[in-house]
Amino acid sequence: MTNKLLIAIAIAIASLDAGSATAASLDKVNVFLGAVTDHPFSDRDFNENNKLVAIEYDHIFAGYFDNSYDEDTFALGYRVKKQIFKNIEISAVVGATYGYRDCTSGFSETNGKKLCPAIAPMISYTKYKVQPTLAIIGESISLTAKIDF
Repeated sequence: MTNKLLIAIAIAIASLDAGSATAASLDKVNVFLGAVTDHPFSDRDFNENNKLVAIEYDHIFAGYFDNSYDEDTFALGYRVKKQIFKNIEISAVVGATYGYRDCTSGFSETNGKKLCPAIAPMISYTKYKVQPTLAIIGESISLTAKIDF
């Protein structure tokens, strides 16, 4: 059920006002779908297949993902980016997440979900419309697909 919901959200996001969108405004849109994650510095058993759906419009980033503790998490931030080589872009999302139970360790048996500050540096290969992107989120490294409109 969750996968169908994520697909429906992604389609809805991608088609938002597409009929009246100008080419210039579409240049400002990116959609991020799915994430495969590794936690190289931990022996703990984490969720490493994170369901991710996010949209960036004119540097504003908003999304949902299933975090490493297998809990629903929402993110909102501002993405700064710079093309450093042909087809290589570095960026970072600076903002906040809601869904982790502890802002530094990520999980707590006793805490409820919290609003936490977040910084996620990224590097993308931008040659194609679907762009593989590596992101560092906390102590995890994630591979996601960024779709450039």
